[in-house]
Amino acid sequence: MTHPVQPVYRIRIALFAAAAVLLCASATARAGDLVIDAGLSIDLSDDARFFLNLSNRQYAPPQPVAIDLLQRCPQPADDFPVVLFIAEAAHKNPAAILDLRLKGRSWGEIMVSLRVTPDLLFTGMDRDPGPPYGRAWGYWKKNRASKSPWRLDDPDIVALAKLQTVSAYYRVSPYRVSAEVQRGLTVEAYAVAHGQPPVAVPARGPNASKTKGKGHGPKNHPQHHGQQAPYGPPGGGLKQRH
Repeated sequence: MTHPVQPVYRIRIALFAAAAVLLCASATARAGDLVIDAGLSIDLSDDARFFLNLSNRQYAPPQPVAIDLLQRCPQPADDFPVVLFIAEAAHKNPAAILDLRLKGRSWGEIMVSLRVTPDLLFTGMDRDPGPPYGRAWGYWKKNRASKSPWRLDDPDIVALAKLQTVSAYYRVSPYRVSAEVQRGLTVEAYAVAHGQPPVAVPARGPNASKTKGKGHGPKNHPQHHGQQAPYGPPGGGLKQRH
């Protein structure tokens, strides 16, 4: 007896179509994730690795740009978030920001040369955020009206850029983050505690921890699955938050 073949072909076509949809969805979901090529080696803590991926998702540089930055950053855990923060504020390619840094310029000098106001580092702050940000906040409050160029020290800029990045990513007030930091959490640990991006930067260093954090995505934050303008205005990651 001859069996009908048409239903079999329909099933195969349906399965193929479903697989294609899943592949497309997976590609879309990974569009904002940081992809590291097989030759890249970064020896970082899990928390720092997590924060790199969070920064990548917040500012969404093209993947080749992100990989190039990570390969060239002398201290990727600190340099990567600051490069992306300044690049967004200055409407510049992040690679150009890193080039200035590699020439020996301080973060403050780079911000002054690109006319990036220090005010952006204090977005959402109308009072002293406390340590470790309070000293920089007081200096900013004292000098913000000055017509002469002034700049903060590198450690303060790194700390504040990270604070603004995690505050923007989770859409919470910087004060909520600084309060946890004052209780003993690092800003990286705060980020991990509030949910993990789908794909973290893979550990390749010899001393990288074997234990990976588990999460189910950031709370109260829409994933950046779509492409966004990589060097857009500070309206994206630097909005006023309450």
